[in-house]
Amino acid sequence: MKKVKTLFRLTALTVCSIGTFTALPAMAEQGIAQKTAITQEAAEKIALDTVGEGTIKETDFDAHDDDNNNNAVYEIEVEKADGTEHDIKIDAENGKVIEHDIDD
Repeated sequence: MKKVKTLFRLTALTVCSIGTFTALPAMAEQGIAQKTAITQEAAEKIALDTVGEGTIKETDFDAHDDDNNNNAVYEIEVEKADGTEHDIKIDAENGKVIEHDIDD
């Protein structure tokens, strides 16, 4: 019986450890997102102000953007009423628009 309890404890510990290590990258990225100077809502407002008006279709957060010296950015897709899509990249530290692509 003692062997069964020990085996059970080791199995439970292994499962908990795997779950923790699997969640660490996502938790770290969320922590970075929370420490940025610009919130997601503020970045979306900047994107809408840049385009004029439209609908936010998607917002992604990249904690280490390769095109921005590995700094955190928000990548926001805005669709205007005429169907034009605007892809806007905003620096999460200072709110500057660093990229604005227009797709017809």
